[in-house]
Amino acid sequence: MTTPNWYVITGGPMTGKTKLVNELANLGYSTVPEAARTLIDDAISQGISAGKLRADEKRFQDDVAKLKKDIEKNIDRNTLTFFDRGVHDTIAYLKYYDYVVEDWIATLAKQSSYRKVFLLDPVKEYNQDYARTEDIDFTKRIQPLLNEAYSRYGMDVITVLNIGLENRVEFIIDAIR
Repeated sequence: MTTPNWYVITGGPMTGKTKLVNELANLGYSTVPEAARTLIDDAISQGISAGKLRADEKRFQDDVAKLKKDIEKNIDRNTLTFFDRGVHDTIAYLKYYDYVVEDWIATLAKQSSYRKVFLLDPVKEYNQDYARTEDIDFTKRIQPLLNEAYSRYGMDVITVLNIGLENRVEFIIDAIR
């Protein structure tokens, strides 16, 4: 099967993923928002706090994986699309929290493929918000797990240095040509 024309923007919290994906969308590229943030936003709209939603972190990660699976089923494989995180992020997060990667998630990871994965280095200035409460130590520990999760499934992981938003965008666009 041919690899879809999909690309992942990943990295720990405080790496500028969402800002970068939003800039790519502003330039006219097809983008998919982060599944975890979508679940958190939906919960908040129903009066459930992010903390309460994530009280059972294993269940939350499972729900994120299921949403990613559903999203990918509905995205045209031929349309150049940037994802704010991909399926394999779930494996990294499960490993971070010392949870077992269940067979259904490993199978999902085998079935999901991206042309390139862009792993963003942390930015210097970051503001935590309602959905992201992790600190820089979390980011430093999750980064190698993200790299490993994608590399293990045969994907090309490209590190994107903290060179400013415009330069990052230019770097990524050049890399997909």
